[in-house]
Amino acid sequence: MEVSAIENRIEPTAIPKIGKYTPRRFQWDAHLATEAYIREEFKAYKETGAAPRPAILNVTVGGGKSLLIGAMADKICNKTGWKCLVLARQGELVDQDSECAWEMEVKNSIYSASLNRKSTHFNCVIGTSGTVVNDLEKSFSEDFIPSIILIDECHQVDWKDVLNGGQTEYARIINHFKKLNKRLAIIGYTGSPYRGVESILGDFWHKEIYTISTEELVEMGFLVPTVFGWPHDDIQYHMEEFSDFSGLGASDFSAEELAKMSKIATKDATLTQKIILDVIELTRDRGGVLITCASKRHCEQAAEFLPEGSWAIVTDETGNKKRKEALKKAKSGEIKYTLQIGCLTTGVNVPLWSTSVLLRRIGSLTLLVQLLGRGMRLLTPEQIESGLTKTDHLVLDYSGTMEAMGSLYSDPILDRAKLDKDKKEDKDLIECPKCGMMNSATARRCCGENVKIKFENTVRAIAGLRLLDTRCDFFWSSKPCPHCFLSCLSGSELLSVLSLHLLTFLSCLSGSELTTKYTVHLRTFLSCLSGSERLFASWNTRVNFLSCLSGSELVGNVEKPELVFLSCLSGSERLHRTLLLFYPFLSCLSGSEH
Repeated sequence: MEVSAIENRIEPTAIPKIGKYTPRRFQWDAHLATEAYIREEFKAYKETGAAPRPAILNVTVGGGKSLLIGAMADKICNKTGWKCLVLARQGELVDQDSECAWEMEVKNSIYSASLNRKSTHFNCVIGTSGTVVNDLEKSFSEDFIPSIILIDECHQVDWKDVLNGGQTEYARIINHFKKLNKRLAIIGYTGSPYRGVESILGDFWHKEIYTISTEELVEMGFLVPTVFGWPHDDIQYHMEEFSDFSGLGASDFSAEELAKMSKIATKDATLTQKIILDVIELTRDRGGVLITCASKRHCEQAAEFLPEGSWAIVTDETGNKKRKEALKKAKSGEIKYTLQIGCLTTGVNVPLWSTSVLLRRIGSLTLLVQLLGRGMRLLTPEQIESGLTKTDHLVLDYSGTMEAMGSLYSDPILDRAKLDKDKKEDKDLIECPKCGMMNSATARRCCGENVKIKFENTVRAIAGLRLLDTRCDFFWSSKPCPHCFLSCLSGSELLSVLSLHLLTFLSCLSGSELTTKYTVHLRTFLSCLSGSERLFASWNTRVNFLSCLSGSELVGNVEKPELVFLSCLSGSERLHRTLLLFYPFLSCLSGSEH
């Protein structure tokens, strides 16, 4: 494709300098898109009275969230004279956003107890949510009412609580200002737009305005790629029992679960020693190493086997002074190993980190993606000039997190990790029907490249245009499941050879099969609602699916009701005479029995 053809299709706008920064093309395009969205929402408010709908920018690590926040603050405060409130959870993020704003010539006040500063003097106030929420009536009622709120790491907002008028920090802050300003606009910035594995887009966050992806930044050379090193089975912690990845947002496994995890990890100091010695060997010629542990005790045990003076431990209990000192040493290279539990994920920029070590399971996909993002940042020009090099980011997982999550969730890093491991272990792969790339059997999206787009990106780079996503866009809609649940609808087969077909759940209506060889037909599915009788004693009608709830009958005398699905919870009956209850589905969760 000719350069001129691309330029005719997309007219690049000139990029102005904001303070000391000149935004990159993708950053400026993201800023313009945000401006346009806010303009349209304000126009809709003027015409219809509808309040502006909150929206987000999906900006991966290294994409410049602080710069984008600063650029928007410049537009709001310097160009229009409005007031802008920037919110973050951690003092480090507030400090980082404030420094960037000043460098972009945006005068700003800091409102954060952790930074020992509480001021609303300038039109732009950058504060921690915990400090702001405590002083809403004191400092944020008359003197400072923002026109726009910008939220850094906005996936931490419990948007359901906001809509329900709850008492979480962000809920109280947002609802407070919405009462004071009906035209309040809210823009969120995040590199992981989901809480756990649930997208934050929906009833509160209306739209994803712009996306700056990890793949895009890696291809443009603004991030280093991630590679994987897979430890041998004999030097891995066995944490298979921690497979309930249900944490939301920045939340992780509970304190109780982490305590159990720590007990498993620390009970065998010899195993920890083997793991740490393996880490030392694999990172001998690499830069800084970020090690995630299960507890402070686990950090201390692991540190025992590291070279003296080469490490620091940072936990939630670490004081602000010691935390800053440890991070300063990590940034300068004075220490190589930084051990933590889960507190160094957002607002932390240590370019020297080139290896991420997982010594415990991570329960939140959001947390995992943010954690691994720490190791993908480029070295500073000063570090490069001093002779340091960093070509990739190595992940060493001794907990089974990457494989477990890769089998459940779709994420570019997880997809590549699972493929890499399956190749190493010579497991069966599946071929993408679109590009021919071999993928892990559990892949949701193909890991291959779109060659046509890759070529176009070469031309776009010359033209100074934003690069496109080069990843193959083929998705597998379903995967083999041992329970065949909601798969090819059971009963729709041309021929079924099961002698007892126990699960025809949500099938074509039972009895409509072309050919069946059931010795006993177990279904009266969605017919005259089976089980609604005051008395039933039929041996053949074993399932009362979506009927009068099975187990609630006045008299039940079924000898073999294999499924009392969606009944009153199986086992909760006052009296049941079930001889064989194979599937107490949605009851006491199967497998949780003592």
